[in-house]
Amino acid sequence: MLTTTLSLALLALAAAPSISIDPKADAKIDLELKLDSAKVVLAVTIASRDGKEFSFSPAWLAASNVTIQTAGGPVALEGASDGPAVTLPGGAQIYREIDLSAQRAAIETGAEIRWKSGALELGPLRSGRILPTVAGPNGNEDEARAYFGKLTNQELSQYLVTLRTTMGDMKAEFYPDKAPNHVKNFLALSLSGFYKGKVFHRVIKGFMIQGGCPQGTGMGSHGPRVNLESSDLKHDRGVLSMARTNDPNSATCQFFIVHQPSTHLDKTYSAFGKLVSGFDVLDKIGTTPTGAQDRPITEVKILDVIVESKSQQAATKISN
Repeated sequence: MLTTTLSLALLALAAAPSISIDPKADAKIDLELKLDSAKVVLAVTIASRDGKEFSFSPAWLAASNVTIQTAGGPVALEGASDGPAVTLPGGAQIYREIDLSAQRAAIETGAEIRWKSGALELGPLRSGRILPTVAGPNGNEDEARAYFGKLTNQELSQYLVTLRTTMGDMKAEFYPDKAPNHVKNFLALSLSGFYKGKVFHRVIKGFMIQGGCPQGTGMGSHGPRVNLESSDLKHDRGVLSMARTNDPNSATCQFFIVHQPSTHLDKTYSAFGKLVSGFDVLDKIGTTPTGAQDRPITEVKILDVIVESKSQQAATKISN
């Protein structure tokens, strides 16, 4: 039996509100923040995945504002709230509204999405849909693509990623007005955990560092092809761009970060972002000793990629 837990704990303005799900559980979660002049409500919907039964914390289900709907109609939870996990039938859906009116000031500061250790973490919240339904250390890439695919260029431009590597962290921003499809592709791969554990397999001092290959050789690809998005964004130092074959419309998952200006790539490769910090790390990787095929002698690995927003602020954890 698989157990799904939703942990909501109230803390002072210290860390991001955290909602975690067992990555192997047969359940999915959807959240929507509703703001009006009277109150602020976080609507939480939890449903079985693929019609499978799933188990859930009775303490959370026992709250007075929880509705449990099954194919046979609504059901009421009976018994102690501190008992064993409650098994719900396939097709069941749990709905709960959490009043966050007391945290309105903190919530109105912005929103962020994080991916950490197989759990989604919320930062400061804002009105509207705030999370894709993604669970597990490698996430659900299709759902991440669907989520970012619905965002406007303005919304996409609010995201940042932090590439945590064995040589340090680099943070980058995005330019969806120049290459929207490449931004969506990179964010979806990042949020879903695809880049975690990948290496920078090709490093050329004074040119660029390249990574993201699923084979770690430069020969692999992953996901749908993304057509060339030519723009006036120059391949200056710190710019993120997508690697490809001789076919300009063959980019998938491999990317590179420009070490020193490489204007010969302008308009023929899709530049879509740029570092805002971590240039010292770029230099460390860009000058690391290499061997055959420009491969670093000492492996340089991407430990994780954290997706967040520019409006990240200290936030209030959500109470149950």
